[in-house]
Amino acid sequence: MNTSGGLIFDLDGTLINSIEAFMLAFNETMGVFGLPPVSNRRLLGLVNGTRRVKEILLELAPHVFSHEEAMMHSLTQMRTTYRRLEETHVQLMPGVKETLPLLKERGYRMGIVTARYTTGEVKWRELRRLGIDSFIDVIVTAAETPPKPAPDGILKCLDDLEVVADRSFFVGDTEVDIMAGHQAGLRVVAVASSTYDHAVLRAHHPWALIDSLHELLQTIEPLVEHTTS
Repeated sequence: MNTSGGLIFDLDGTLINSIEAFMLAFNETMGVFGLPPVSNRRLLGLVNGTRRVKEILLELAPHVFSHEEAMMHSLTQMRTTYRRLEETHVQLMPGVKETLPLLKERGYRMGIVTARYTTGEVKWRELRRLGIDSFIDVIVTAAETPPKPAPDGILKCLDDLEVVADRSFFVGDTEVDIMAGHQAGLRVVAVASSTYDHAVLRAHHPWALIDSLHELLQTIEPLVEHTTS
């Protein structure tokens, strides 16, 4: 391992805005089973923790989804609907398109640690469609390591990137991201989003708090320049 640092990002809510597509896919699936839609506010509260979609479905309708066949059908339905909605409802977060090329030009190694449970080439598909796959060196999903707030995914990403924790940054948009980054020994840059405001994020003591990735480079570079000089 070399002594250089890297940048590790959360995916959903940090690099891409996928929440609308997820909510639509989730409630369309509920409708297939004759169940009422879940309000956006409640669904946001459910997905912002560490629970898998299976666990959320069981909590909402155990009488339906405790049956394995219904559970498997619901997950397949949700994935199919989400993919149909990707083109029109999933976009890059503000500042991503402009910032990732600049970071790459400066030689940063970059990875993603996501709560998604995809593996293999599937985990790269959305990045390719959005045109940012060439900037990312490593993706670690919750299918490979315990999900955040456990630090395992970040630690694996550090190893795969061959960078050191004390000169690296983790960038995320939830308190779970901040907790995971702290446990992994990285400086955490929190990005305020429509889901989590400044007050909620600040309560978990990130190293820095920004409004969008437009501010990331100017936030981290003074520290990087100081530690490398």
